[in-house]
Amino acid sequence: MKYIKFIFFLFLLGLSSCAKDIVDLTCTIEGVVKDEDSGLSLANCEVQIMPSNYSITTASDGFYTFTGLEAGTYTVTYNRSGYISDSRTVILKAGETTRIEMMLKAKSSFSLSENLYDFGDLESSKTFVCFNNSSSDCSYTISDLPEWIIANKSSGTVKANSSDSFILTIDRSKVGIGQYNHNVAINYSGQKSGTEIILIKMSKVEYTTPSVTTASQSSSVGETGFSIEGTITATGGSQVTSYGHCWSTNQNPTINDQCTNLGMTNKICTFKSTIEDLSVNTTYYVRAYATNSQGTSYGEQTIIKTKAAEGSGPWDGEIASSFAGGSGTAIDPYIVKTGGQLLLMKEYSDKYFKLANDIDLNNNNWLPFIFKGNLNGNGNTIYNLKISRPKDNQGLFSDLSGTVENIKIDGVSINAPQYSNIGVIAGVATNAVINNCEIVIDNVVLGNENVGGAVGIFNGPDVKLSNCKINGKSNGQIKGNRFIGGIVGCLNNPQIYNTKTDNNHVNIDVEGYCYIGGCYGCITTRSSIVCANIYKHSYRGRIKGSTQIGGILGITYGETDILACKTNVEIEVVDNSEGQGIGGILGSSSVNSYGGCDIACCYSTGNINYSGNYGGIVDYKTFSSTRTEINIYHCYTTINDGIDYINGGTYNDLEESISVYETSDVSKTMSEFYSKYAEYWNYKNTWIWNGEVNGVQVSIPCPKLAWE
Repeated sequence: MKYIKFIFFLFLLGLSSCAKDIVDLTCTIEGVVKDEDSGLSLANCEVQIMPSNYSITTASDGFYTFTGLEAGTYTVTYNRSGYISDSRTVILKAGETTRIEMMLKAKSSFSLSENLYDFGDLESSKTFVCFNNSSSDCSYTISDLPEWIIANKSSGTVKANSSDSFILTIDRSKVGIGQYNHNVAINYSGQKSGTEIILIKMSKVEYTTPSVTTASQSSSVGETGFSIEGTITATGGSQVTSYGHCWSTNQNPTINDQCTNLGMTNKICTFKSTIEDLSVNTTYYVRAYATNSQGTSYGEQTIIKTKAAEGSGPWDGEIASSFAGGSGTAIDPYIVKTGGQLLLMKEYSDKYFKLANDIDLNNNNWLPFIFKGNLNGNGNTIYNLKISRPKDNQGLFSDLSGTVENIKIDGVSINAPQYSNIGVIAGVATNAVINNCEIVIDNVVLGNENVGGAVGIFNGPDVKLSNCKINGKSNGQIKGNRFIGGIVGCLNNPQIYNTKTDNNHVNIDVEGYCYIGGCYGCITTRSSIVCANIYKHSYRGRIKGSTQIGGILGITYGETDILACKTNVEIEVVDNSEGQGIGGILGSSSVNSYGGCDIACCYSTGNINYSGNYGGIVDYKTFSSTRTEINIYHCYTTINDGIDYINGGTYNDLEESISVYETSDVSKTMSEFYSKYAEYWNYKNTWIWNGEVNGVQVSIPCPKLAWE
């Protein structure tokens, strides 16, 4: 019985050791280089491995190491001045370390640390080391020096199995601008006699920025980082005060983006930057840089893409059983790497989540779900979101009352023609936060009522919608019947004290029957508190519909402020029997006891294809019939003759507004107005409107907004 218990105990021990350790499958080559006769370690020996073409120089103890190598066959070559080159071929197995102790034989009783040295255009002094590997003392003399090379001594003695040194200094005041090469002769005698030659190179230049190159490819590319080299090929005649690499997800990065700083140097040199904490499966643009007193120069741009995370391939339509890490808290969010894990969020909908890489939903029919938590996209992209389901509330989330931020959704198709509340991020959002999101629609987002590029219907009073972009590819379109917007179909009952809708920009075609806006189809409130504050918005695209159409907002029910917005809109009006509700900024306002609408510091450009009345800023008929409830301050328009309709009479609520048809210089005219809104314009930053006024072709300067 005791024997059986002992066997069972051993069995339990075996179970406890079943956990698998993470195995490092990379290989290492290491070793030391020594003198064959004396056994002393050799510093300054170049060790190179092929085919990787990596090279390093041994330290004072002769040691070298190469890490992170893949399994395979490598040739290791050893080169040192004064020694006979040698090489070894090794076969590396996964996860193993191979050690090579290389013994190099001296060429003679006298050798130099360098036989060629380039002082470049700035470096002035260099110490050269003489080696004597024989058993007898050796003497040497330095000769053939031009006036621009100064030696600190003309001769010396190198004792047996020892070393000596001398310094060569460059005096550029002795020469003019140009490139210089000279052979310095070192004559020696001892156990053997002979001559060693040092080729000295240097240049004298006019002061310029440095010259720098970027390596054409990187080494050690991983999921979240890589290493890359660069070379300073010329200092520009003054000390390099900083150098390294800069990188960005946008082309031609500069030192204003993220960058390494490797310090100061006055040498021509090759350097390496290790760049970490990057996004998975993401393309980065990298340039080497160097800065001196004359400015900063950049090398060629190299494109590097980090590796995709394991298991991050196209989604198969199934739900995952677990996340890639995390515990779902604010400081330790669940890590989401796959489409299956993205769908698994519905089981933990009030937790915190972070994307670790791009996710391809593979155009599988997505199942929207209620989400109350926090999703941080971490700058990653969800690709190929397709939804085709016969019900209301369609989007990545059906109902959102949490936070979505720092995410891009690229490749969208939503098909729900008979259903309402359709948006790419959420069908319905209530007191939610959407920040720093970008949506690229390559197909049609189609619904019936409340259809938007980001949200179908956004309910207040707490509305946070900022720093978002909606873009359409060639076939991209937002389409429905009523309450259709480039960002939100209907913004319902927001309150200004709880609402933040700013810095949102739309570039996509929008189509519907009525209540259509380039940004918002409608805004509605049923309280005495200000309805909404739309700040720093832009719309560019084509809007097609019948009535209540605006470049920014189709219709507002209640009080709304539209501030510092712009449009470049082509509005096509069809079947408008009532002949109203068409404007370059606002379609119309259904003013009630809850207030009206202020439009300040906005401008509209483009065209309105309609034979009836309309307004370059706001609809003529709405404006003229309820003008006491709509105020237009410090705005201008270039749309057709639309300004004539809204400016047909003298209204106190049309302060400081202008049309290109009324002045030869909109920027100058508006800058002369005394306005509390002047800070929102940059009168010196203008664009030129080219058009016809009274039969004459004109070019009129128009100001841009301060945020442009």
